[in-house]
Amino acid sequence: MGMKIGIVVDGLGINEWIDANVLAGKWYAQAHGMDLDIAAPEHIDPGEQMAVIREVVDRGPDALVVQPIQGEAVEPALLYAKEKGIPVITEDMLVRTDTPVIDIRFEGFDAGAETGTAMLALLDDLNGGKIDEGAIVVVVSHKNPHQLQRAKGFMSAIEPRTGIEMVECDITPCAEMTDNAREAVTRILRDSSGKRMIGCFGYGNLVTIGIARAIADEGLLRTRTDKDHIAVGGIDACPQTISLMKNGEVDILVDQPCSFYLPIALYYAQRYLQDGEGAIPAAGSTVTAGDIMIEGADPHGVDPWKVQTWSPAEVKDAFGHRWFKTNSVTVTPENCESDWLWGNFIRKVR
Repeated sequence: MGMKIGIVVDGLGINEWIDANVLAGKWYAQAHGMDLDIAAPEHIDPGEQMAVIREVVDRGPDALVVQPIQGEAVEPALLYAKEKGIPVITEDMLVRTDTPVIDIRFEGFDAGAETGTAMLALLDDLNGGKIDEGAIVVVVSHKNPHQLQRAKGFMSAIEPRTGIEMVECDITPCAEMTDNAREAVTRILRDSSGKRMIGCFGYGNLVTIGIARAIADEGLLRTRTDKDHIAVGGIDACPQTISLMKNGEVDILVDQPCSFYLPIALYYAQRYLQDGEGAIPAAGSTVTAGDIMIEGADPHGVDPWKVQTWSPAEVKDAFGHRWFKTNSVTVTPENCESDWLWGNFIRKVR
């Protein structure tokens, strides 16, 4: 039996993003002789997750990989593992301490900015030149710093176009996000006070779905070549948002390379256990697919690693630990049917 790695995510069987993340980790472990102990709380609750982390730690893994629900909230459990001599690697969520050996995630602010830049390019093309008028609805979450950074990034890309007004719409992440976003954006579309609505941004999958439904409900859906088309952009490309893109209801999705998060974490867990601290790339360095090639067992033949979308990754110092800042991928109508996108491969293997 190979190395035993504990894996704690924030839920199992309730979120396709996490399911794709975990499945990729399983396939990587299968190909590289690792034994995984995978667990999750029953509810999206930091207290429950802390208890699960401690249970996994008490089962004696060689290393621990955690997708924290909230970095600060579960830090005591991560420290519990570290104090027992178990190296901790985190993925997807910022932890503001030096407890993790390395953290694997993309940058939400940059992803938002990438979405804004792509949306402006689309609007410029529709307008026949540089657009500098109209209004864009920006769905934000001021109660969730993780999501707020995405919206701030988007707004940073739009701000130089001083004639474009950004209308903020605050939606707290919850089970009803799609309906809440749909209702809130509908109200804004109806009460636009004569403004020309040219775009909408959603900070996550469920919000983007709600935006698309609101535009359709109001009879405002136009083809992508129509100058009155309302551009819709968002973060993450799940099966539903990819379907909306195929239907012409969503235009831009900047996606996380989640099928690489756990495999990269497992790669560095194995390297750290074998070679110690020196196996972790130094802050300021850049890691590419030429340095590490992520691949796995792939029993269904869908090849989620065909394009190494995580590469290049910048390595930064974050609160005393290494942050492996992955690349992101922009999903458009031209590439949205690619099998290697997690939203497509998870649909095929289910």
